[in-house]
Amino acid sequence: MLRTLLPQFIIPSRRTVARDSFQLFMEEKVRSKAFFKSDCNRVALTIDYWTSIQNLNYLTLTTHFFDNDWSYQKRIISFTVIPNHRGDTVGKKIEEVLKDWGIQNVSTIIVDNASSNDVAVAFLKKKKINNTDGLMGDGEHFHMRCVVHILNLVVTDRLKEKKLAISSIRNVVRFVKSSPQRAAKFRESFGKLEVEESSYKDFFGEAGPPTSSDWDTARAFATFLKLFYEATRLFSSSQHESIHATFHQLSTIYCELQNASLNLNTLFASVVEDMLAKYDKYWGSIININKLLYFDVIFDPRYKLKYVEWCFQDMYATKSEVAIELITLIKEDLSKMYKWYKKVHDKKHNSPQPTPMVVDSDSYDETSVAVAHNSHMARAQAFEDHLKERLH
Repeated sequence: MLRTLLPQFIIPSRRTVARDSFQLFMEEKVRSKAFFKSDCNRVALTIDYWTSIQNLNYLTLTTHFFDNDWSYQKRIISFTVIPNHRGDTVGKKIEEVLKDWGIQNVSTIIVDNASSNDVAVAFLKKKKINNTDGLMGDGEHFHMRCVVHILNLVVTDRLKEKKLAISSIRNVVRFVKSSPQRAAKFRESFGKLEVEESSYKDFFGEAGPPTSSDWDTARAFATFLKLFYEATRLFSSSQHESIHATFHQLSTIYCELQNASLNLNTLFASVVEDMLAKYDKYWGSIININKLLYFDVIFDPRYKLKYVEWCFQDMYATKSEVAIELITLIKEDLSKMYKWYKKVHDKKHNSPQPTPMVVDSDSYDETSVAVAHNSHMARAQAFEDHLKERLH
């Protein structure tokens, strides 16, 4: 076709395409290494690994950072075959790749909940990523569990464990899609399908087709799970950063789970209670959650510490001691982070010791909240109302 459109065009051979592609990669690698060395203060890492149908173990390592224009960037710096997916193997490979690219300062590494990842993270923390001060805060906030993966566990694990009407409704969809004639009948009137199609009941076996209450339960779940869907879409974006919105989404989800657990539909309420228990397993304890999820909101001038305090009071309305403990621990970690940055700065510049930072929540009483995402608009507005009441 190319020769027909432009006879003068000479199609390059596969060797030429491969050679030029590799040369382009090497040129971009040189530019990226120079940037990481001179202009990039710190990068975040994400890893993914899988086994192909050829039984080969693959690993990808991606860096996330901001360029000199404060634009979010990401680069895949390794796409390689590794012997296995054991934690020490993954950790050694990541260390090797970071050395090759000259990357010394890392903020976080985002991984899923596989136990091998815990081993890999522990290995990297022990090595301190090629640099004594390479890990922010001495590695205390290095391990970041994938929020999307946990949300998926919260939802899917509990739905699978319960014999919900959703499975019956999925069978209806399979039945209708199995032939064009059934699809046409469905469009006309689904309620008459049992009369029009003799094999309709037989398709479901002993479980039988979904009842009207099954459809009501499914509608309730579809509405409720939309919140998880929106959060997953936000966190899965590869075009912009999302960590600053994590706490907003998670606090909203937690409050919605609490409210839904009081639903009069016993089946719905029991599933939500299980989801709430799964949520608490990963995020219910201050020990299990990376404090950077809080810090990003506190450092946002639109919210600050007072907003986090208010959210905790709302989330743990019946457990005020939990909210107080959380805020105390967060303040302590903020001070630790400040002292670590001060130590690194003093080591680099040999400057005089500045006055220690004191975290005082009372200075945030007049925080103005600007809402960025629909899922927490109502909570942000409620926080504004709360501040106005305090001012009056």
